[in-house]
Amino acid sequence: MLSFINLCAIAFLLVLAYQDFKYRKIHWWLIPVLLVLFYIRNLWQTTINYLLESFVFNLSFVLIQLFLLVVYMSMKNKKLTNVVNSYIGLGDILFFVVMCMAFSFINFVFVYVIGLMLSLIITLAYRILKIEVSKEIPLAGILSFMLATLLLLNVSFPDLNFYNHEWIKKWILL
Repeated sequence: MLSFINLCAIAFLLVLAYQDFKYRKIHWWLIPVLLVLFYIRNLWQTTINYLLESFVFNLSFVLIQLFLLVVYMSMKNKKLTNVVNSYIGLGDILFFVVMCMAFSFINFVFVYVIGLMLSLIITLAYRILKIEVSKEIPLAGILSFMLATLLLLNVSFPDLNFYNHEWIKKWILL
């Protein structure tokens, strides 16, 4: 059953990635579908209390970053600045909410940072190679493709648990 949920989530994530890469927009209905899929998926791997606690911590982390982005851009522009759709897309923010449901806090921070670094590297490579002329970055698309890859790994390695961060502790302590 978990493999079926993973495959469904992969399909929706790839649709989202395609839309973001092609149109720089995503359909809103993908967000609640993915939230429900990750909620059901992760209930198989953890308790509802830990799942909701992790979601709240992850969402708080994202909201603090968005708040700091608003403060920084407002100070830079010397007026209150709405960062949505001028510096970051609403679809990107909504996809962050999906990611908040997908991981425990430590795993979320790890995947979030790696995903943002990967997005930066891909964007810089595209601009250096002049493949992409648009200034808009398909952040949700890149992150959803990365998350689909992680889910595909989970299909191959069923013991991979997005709510168990012991592997990060072992990796860091090496």
